[in-house]
Amino acid sequence: MPEVGIGYEAKTEPNPIGFEVSVSVSGMQVRAVISNVHPFVAVLKPTGNVAQLILSGAAWPIAQTLGVAVPPLATQIVHRLPAIPITTIQPLAQTVEGETITITPSHLVLSDSNGMLMISSDISVT
Repeated sequence: MPEVGIGYEAKTEPNPIGFEVSVSVSGMQVRAVISNVHPFVAVLKPTGNVAQLILSGAAWPIAQTLGVAVPPLATQIVHRLPAIPITTIQPLAQTVEGETITITPSHLVLSDSNGMLMISSDISVT
């Protein structure tokens, strides 16, 4: 007996979904958070055997409504995600001719350098 149910192929428009990330510093830790998700919709297309196509076609108006309603919900969920730690800047110890030199950064600053993220800081050498 053939399988009966509904089936849809789902994709987003546009594909891929665009988003923006904000980067910040907290102490010596660099963090990122998704600050903006570009608008998108989920497009659903019925799939499967003939019986599945008929049932999926009958439920298609509901599926299309979900395709429009779900993206804003997903966007809200993404905006509630906590900041993601990218890296923690640690002191760097090097041995030069038998002497250990420790470079300790402080006061991290994020800036733009030719379209790239630059992290700069004050340093102390001991």
